[in-house]
Amino acid sequence: MAPTRRLLLAAAAAVLLLGVANAARYPSIKDQLLRRGGKDTPTIMAIKYEVPPSLHDKFEDVWLTYEKDLRKAGGITFYQLTKLMTDNVYFVGYTEWESWGDMMDHLDDFTSFLDDNDITREAFPLEAIGDIKREYRAGRQGAAPVDRRRRRTTDDPRDMPAHVLIKFNVPPHLHKDFIDVFMKVQEDVVQEEKENRFYTLREYTTTSHRYVIRAGWDTLDAYLDHMHPGPIKEFCMKNDVEFFIEPFRVLASSDEDM
Repeated sequence: MAPTRRLLLAAAAAVLLLGVANAARYPSIKDQLLRRGGKDTPTIMAIKYEVPPSLHDKFEDVWLTYEKDLRKAGGITFYQLTKLMTDNVYFVGYTEWESWGDMMDHLDDFTSFLDDNDITREAFPLEAIGDIKREYRAGRQGAAPVDRRRRRTTDDPRDMPAHVLIKFNVPPHLHKDFIDVFMKVQEDVVQEEKENRFYTLREYTTTSHRYVIRAGWDTLDAYLDHMHPGPIKEFCMKNDVEFFIEPFRVLASSDEDM
């Protein structure tokens, strides 16, 4: 996709999705997007919600009600609601759609709740990088069946699922090298890490330098085995690439294996 078109898609999606008060000032962006066929473009979106602690329970209840409609939505291929473990404020909704138009058809009800309760949010349009067909365990050949009973009953943190976001600030001249290293690691994950649930790389389409790995494992031990030693970490240390790790909990997902 051409850089100009990609930035246009990202800008239009962010403006419309956030429902900002002055969105009506930019009809030309939406019109131009639709004229260029943007409505049919596959879309990945992460939305970060700033939820006051006193509203956590209500937010989750409303989102789970919204999820019932989301499961039936046409064009959605994957979704998660997650809670960052590094604070008591931020939730993240992550969705993958067959098209931008499909995504825009299913936002009104939840957006009204956010506006009524002054819950602010920020949208991050993303683009998939790497071997997309094998990102999720369900799509890998020979994936082992999941023992959910052990995970539901254990109180040992070492046997609980481990999920992380790893954000990277990659200088433009290192993009290809960074992606090459990721691709080699992703192949190792698919072939050797049977406890890995998903391992994805996304590029922020509104910046020229930011990437994020979203990943999950059945246990904390499996995650620690993956991180040590770590070719991606070694690449970052050698090339002054900044990275930030944010563990999270999965509250809801379209895939029970997540």
